[in-house]
Order: sequence, then structure tokens, then C-alpha cells
Amino acid sequence: MKKIKRLLEVQGVSVNLPGIYEYIDADVVVAPLEGSPEESAYADTLRKYPGPIISDSDSIRALALALAYPDDRFNRLVLGVDPGRRCGFSCIGDDMVVYVGKVDCRGIGFAVKSLLERIPADRHEVYVGDGSGLETAAASFDANSIPYRVTDERGTSKTLMATKRILDVVKDRDIIASIAIALRGAYGVRYINKYIY
Repeated sequence: MKKIKRLLEVQGVSVNLPGIYEYIDADVVVAPLEGSPEESAYADTLRKYPGPIISDSDSIRALALALAYPDDRFNRLVLGVDPGRRCGFSCIGDDMVVYVGKVDCRGIGFAVKSLLERIPADRHEVYVGDGSGLETAAASFDANSIPYRVTDERGTSKTLMATKRILDVVKDRDIIASIAIALRGAYGVRYINKYIY
């Protein structure tokens, strides 16, 4: 989650953990897990917080709900996958990169299915690059009943070089390419900086 925190911060989302007795100054709060020691420690602080509090036992879902607030879901969730020996993947919720990762391409269908179940959205789209590893990724998507579209991935590792802020956090070329694949498939753009700052 540390990488996701930094990724969100370069996109303008401040993620803070206040002291136990500090006043919370935030648009929305993600509460600690119910029954956890953190919930007990922050109980008084959270009772004094006048704003919305998101609570969910799944940390990825809780984060997605906080990012989509005041809605209870994203309008559009776009997933990009750069297949190869391992698949880099990214999730873009309403023009913000909300999650990135990398898995063996044989398991990409399960990973994407899990994210689609955990990140609420009105609609979702999955775009897969047409490079090596496509057959393995496609078989994994088919086995998990995930519809996807194949996208030209030529030059995707280089298309994000103009977006230094994202590259300060995301160093993996496959993940960088997955963001570009998502944007190319969903928006037809070649450069990320029109949508993600």
C-alpha cells in the first residue's frame, strides 16, 4: 500500500495518518478495521470527526470508496494489462490511477476479476496489449469470464516519459506500459499527461 499511497499523492490525493488524539482535517476518512486495536485507539478521534467515514473490511475497496466519494462508485474503471512473461496491470478510476501491480500472466484473469469485484464502478473496461504473452493472458481472461479488448502496445513503454510525476513513483516498465495501454484503449490517446498529472 505504500506504493499506492505515493502514486495517489503525485496525482494530488493526500493520504495521512493522524495521531490518535489529533483533529482530523480531511474530505473523507477511511476507518480502521472493525474490532482492530486501531479502531479502539481512534474511537474518540473518529467520533469527533464531522465528515464522512468509509469503513470496509477490504482495504482496496475502502480506498476505492474514499477516492470515489461522494459517489459510492467510480463512473468508469479502466484496466490496462501489458502481457509478457509477467503481466503489469493498472486500474484507472475516473481518470485517476488507483491501483497497479504485476502478476504471472497465467493468473492475470483472477487478479483482474478480484479487482473488478473489489473496486465498485458503473462500468469497466479491460484492455490488453497485443505483445508477447497475449495468448497466456487471453487464456487466463477467458478462464475467468473476463471480457477484454486487444490494443496496439507499440511504444507504450515510452509514451509516459513526459509524465515525470507518475514515473517518480512507478519504475516498472510493464506497469508504465499498462497505464499507457489503458489510456490508449479507453481514450485513444498516446500520452498520459492529458489525463493523469
